[in-house]
This record gives sequence, C-alpha cells and structure tokens, in this order.
Amino acid sequence: EKLQDDLFYQSRFVLKDDGVVLLLTEKKAEFLNAAQRHKFALKEEKDVRMGGTELKFLKFGKNKA
Repeated sequence: EKLQDDLFYQSRFVLKDDGVVLLLTEKKAEFLNAAQRHKFALKEEKDVRMGGTELKFLKFGKNKA
C-alpha cells in the first residue's frame, strides 16, 4: 500500500490540474483508497483481457475540491 500512496502523492505535485493517472492492474481495490486519500477520483474504468488474464484499465483525475 505504501507504493500506491507514493504514486498518488507524487502525482499530486507533478500533474497539471487536468492531468490524469492511467493504470493497468489486476486489483482495482489496491488503488482506490490511496487515490481517495490524495484527492484523486476514478474517472473511467474499462475491463481488458491480456491472454487469459483479466485486467482493469483505470483513469484517475484530480478532484477539484
């Protein structure tokens, strides 16, 4: 969970206000709490398949509030 926290913490500073974080992961839940703590919201989600593996394509954006 520390890696996810670091990812969103650093992203908060390096991204413009309309910047996004794009992730490809097997486990969506690992990123939702960290994103929320650092004021990011899940903007879009798509299910994709790579070989026999089900993956989630997640798009997070900064919350304006």
